[in-house]
Amino acid sequence: LPGTLGANLLHVFIRHNTITSVHPLALKNLQNLRILDISHNPISQLPDFVFRDLHALEYLKLDHCHIQQISDRTLKGLTNVKSIKLNNNEL
Repeated sequence: LPGTLGANLLHVFIRHNTITSVHPLALKNLQNLRILDISHNPISQLPDFVFRDLHALEYLKLDHCHIQQISDRTLKGLTNVKSIKLNNNEL
């Protein structure tokens, strides 16, 4: 998202699409984001530190993707998270 547009977003729902990967900097400007739902996408892996700037994130939905592994570095920065849904993946 360009510039400060992302700074105002609280919820992002991009489920049921054909997203296959998440660029390491794609979520950089979303520092106030509370809910991120990218479930039901054919994402097989997530880059290390991809969520590092999402300090306000409370709910992360990654269910029904094709995620095969997640390292502890992938989830670094999620200091306020209450729920991470990963069901129905290939973990």
